[in-house]
Amino acid sequence: MIDFVSDMRAESELGESQSREDFANFFPAAGKVFPPRLATEALRNLLRCLDRPEIYYLNDYHYLLLYDVLYFFTEIHNFGVADSKSKRDKKEMAFVDPFYVKQIDFVSDEDFGDDYDDAVPGVVPAF
Repeated sequence: MIDFVSDMRAESELGESQSREDFANFFPAAGKVFPPRLATEALRNLLRCLDRPEIYYLNDYHYLLLYDVLYFFTEIHNFGVADSKSKRDKKEMAFVDPFYVKQIDFVSDEDFGDDYDDAVPGVVPAF
């Protein structure tokens, strides 16, 4: 994902404003608060924190970015598996080390709509 955002920035012929617009199209929530360069830096930092022994506390902006990245990943994965022509390609696309995953279901707040309070008993949305 880091490479995807970096490539998007590098390929933008019209400069930073076009890069921001492209980023916001792919990552709508994070695109409201992150320019592509900062999103790339944040993702790299989060990746480095995985190997550290201490606990790294995420802030709301990290969650926003991770939400969009996970959604994008599931869309790419599901499309790749569904669009595969041969059994071999389908198996290759479904491989998420060490498992074979045919489809990833991404549950978003849009799935709950106005009934969010009823869908998750005891959980009150923060918005």
